[in-house]
Amino acid sequence: MNSRWRRQALALHGYESWTTDVLVACCSPRKPSATQLAHCAWTVAKRAHLGHNISHEFLHNLIYACQFRAAQFTDHELQCTLWAVGILRAQDNKVLSHLAKESMQRLQRDGPSALQRKSSGVGNVFWVMAKSHVFTGDLATHMVLQVAPLMPALSPRDLAGMCWACAFAQHVDAPLFFAISRTCDVSKLAGFSGQQLANLAWAFARVHSSWHGQLSISAWFWAAIVKNLAFFKPHEFSITLWAVAKLGLPENAKMQDLHLVERVGAQRLREGQFGPQELSNLSCAVARLFVSHIGSGDIALLSMLVMIARERIMELQPQHLANMMWSLGHARFAHKPFLRDVLDLMDVRGPTFATIELVGLVWSFARLHVSVAPSLLAQASEMLLSASQELTGQCVANVVWSLAILSCSSIADQWIQPVSTVLELGNCNPQELSNTAWAMMRLRVLKHIPIKLIASAFTGNVDSFNSQNISNLVLAFARVGCDGTYNGCSVAPFWTAAMHATTARTTEFNTQELANLCWSFAAMKKTSALSSIANEFVRREHEEADQASMLAMLWGLSFAGVRHFALFRRVRHYLVSRGKKLDTKRDTQLHRILPLGVAATNAGKFDHGEPVIAAELVDIIVLAKPPGWEVERHTLHTEPPLDDPLDDHLFQLKWFLISLARPSAIWFDRSHHFGFLHRLDIPGSGLILVAKTYEAYYWLLVQLNANRIVRDYVVLCHGWVSQARRTVATPIHWTPGHPAPSQVTSGGKPSVTNIRVVAHVHRASEWYTLLAVRIGTGRTHQIRAHAAHIGHPTVSDGKYTSNRTFRQDLQWCPRNFLHRYKLKFQGLEPQRRLQVVQPLPSDLRAALEQLQPADAGSAIALHSLALNGVPPATWGDS
Repeated sequence: MNSRWRRQALALHGYESWTTDVLVACCSPRKPSATQLAHCAWTVAKRAHLGHNISHEFLHNLIYACQFRAAQFTDHELQCTLWAVGILRAQDNKVLSHLAKESMQRLQRDGPSALQRKSSGVGNVFWVMAKSHVFTGDLATHMVLQVAPLMPALSPRDLAGMCWACAFAQHVDAPLFFAISRTCDVSKLAGFSGQQLANLAWAFARVHSSWHGQLSISAWFWAAIVKNLAFFKPHEFSITLWAVAKLGLPENAKMQDLHLVERVGAQRLREGQFGPQELSNLSCAVARLFVSHIGSGDIALLSMLVMIARERIMELQPQHLANMMWSLGHARFAHKPFLRDVLDLMDVRGPTFATIELVGLVWSFARLHVSVAPSLLAQASEMLLSASQELTGQCVANVVWSLAILSCSSIADQWIQPVSTVLELGNCNPQELSNTAWAMMRLRVLKHIPIKLIASAFTGNVDSFNSQNISNLVLAFARVGCDGTYNGCSVAPFWTAAMHATTARTTEFNTQELANLCWSFAAMKKTSALSSIANEFVRREHEEADQASMLAMLWGLSFAGVRHFALFRRVRHYLVSRGKKLDTKRDTQLHRILPLGVAATNAGKFDHGEPVIAAELVDIIVLAKPPGWEVERHTLHTEPPLDDPLDDHLFQLKWFLISLARPSAIWFDRSHHFGFLHRLDIPGSGLILVAKTYEAYYWLLVQLNANRIVRDYVVLCHGWVSQARRTVATPIHWTPGHPAPSQVTSGGKPSVTNIRVVAHVHRASEWYTLLAVRIGTGRTHQIRAHAAHIGHPTVSDGKYTSNRTFRQDLQWCPRNFLHRYKLKFQGLEPQRRLQVVQPLPSDLRAALEQLQPADAGSAIALHSLALNGVPPATWGDS
């Protein structure tokens, strides 16, 4: 190379080192040769790449000369010059395009035979064009078409570079990628280096979603990756596994290959080879590979990754933290120390997180059920709302889903407008639409968003909704009571389309989805699809089904009045058998509390505030609960306290039972409600079923959900209840663990209370109605909430009446006038229908004696109640 050009090129490092003759030389009569010009361009590009400043005028002349002399370059010089011009980022992309076209024309001219003798440089051409952001539109399409016929003759370097460039520039040409996939057979892949394998895998993963998962890792590709595991550089190792995890393992992948991945990854982690970006990529790969694809739940490698990331947490950028958290959420691996550190960092570095990163963090916390401070959630929500223009349908769906899981209803109202905007723009796919509807239902704000848009999106494109989408949408609409005309729009077409889709595609739904559909259709009294749902559920007798799904099916059919004996028998057999296994495992032994031949008695003890055994079978107890005793508390100690005789645990029914006899194993099992089948409000009194064995517990649970246990009450209400009123069927919502009263609202659970007027009575100028009540559902405070809803709250009810009314009631009725006097159920041994009655307690009888009957019929009823302790026969089955 001419020494003057070499000196001038090597002197370019930001000083006044070049002279005017260098700038003019490109176009002078004594201009350098094409080889010298190519070398000069390459050297200048190298210097610029290292950060040295280059004169704009010099670059302009140099690049112009390269374009002018393009035809004189050899193939290798042309590739070097093309790379240099791309690195120098010429303002005029026409030069780069001109050089690329020259290279492609030579490639076509030489043909496949020439390619087998020399390197074509196609990969370099595509790489430069993509990095320079010139590989777009017609030029990209033209270049791909020119290369396509030469595909089999291209080298591994060219194939990997071309594929990477197309993916980087998002030029998703399906035929090109499929052709590369077919070209890369076992012989071709053997020649790929680690970097080339990594580039190829990354490119396939990058365009994976654009072609609906049609691109995948072939068995040959996976074998080549496994063979090179030990030779990958850290970045190549992490990005390759990330791509494999996204694309999916081939069907014939061996477990030993995955164990090798784990061993190599663990060794490299111990050697400290990975930086923050590699840790981030690798965590995503491990979460997908070892949880999604093989379902092993093996989190040893992920645990090691998280511990190392925690040690270097101050080096992690927001994107790295978001990716690590996504990995934990995807694997459902709650590494508490790391989670605490991330929460602390969010509190300090919150504003530095990008929108998509914040969304990912909130989603991960919800997925892991992490308790997040309301203030931190509110801060994250505020930041996301300030960037609402950037939020896609998926982002909005993920945020509101997370808020629903984290029970953060306090800021739900703020998301009504973003959700409505996304729906109006039609920016939600079926998955996002169903998740959004479900979340807004859980947050109790679904009625404030345009329901019509959700219904229209579903009815207009039902086939694009998968089984989970349909199940979630139907459940959301049912829980808020969307029926007929809702918020001014008709949702009847939605229900018609949902029932038709369910009936036509029943086999596509899993058991939980079938149960949700059954519950939802039953709650809305849409019975046409219930039989097909139940038949499909029964048909899968050899398929594992969870307890909640089975009971939801039973409840739904019963609530809708659909009798399906085959399903009842299947659920009974499965759950009772499960109970037997638990009894055997825990060595349950039966002991009677009352001696054989001794009848249960209420004498004295019940009226003095102590529970009594109203009836006892071999494996079931019917307990009479006085007021002031609690059926179950979620925070019970493992044993009753001994130091404080006034501790409220002494008024837990569980401890009462344990004190009478040798306790059963189930009485210590919180997951089975300590054997109690149902509850009674603390101020109320009456009968309660308690199982001694797991087998009996499940048998009673089946009857309870099939509405085969009769629960009758006697209740005294304020006001004059009409004889014509027979049923109160309004939904009830109650927030678990919250002291607020239950609410009658459209967003609650379906609830049915059947009532019969027994007597009308009065005290001075105040009128009251004595009611016989039979419940069809068992919601918290159901009778009291329904009574208050119809304007006739129960007497002495401090939760559902005003303080003034409550104080006045207490002057003549010492506690809430609500008593469960009758239970009907079927025993397990023997299997016969049993009825247990507990007469009205003396304190409530005394309160009734202060009331005067309104008419002769009421007087007869009061006399019968005073004589027998129970109201007259009311339901026709007594």
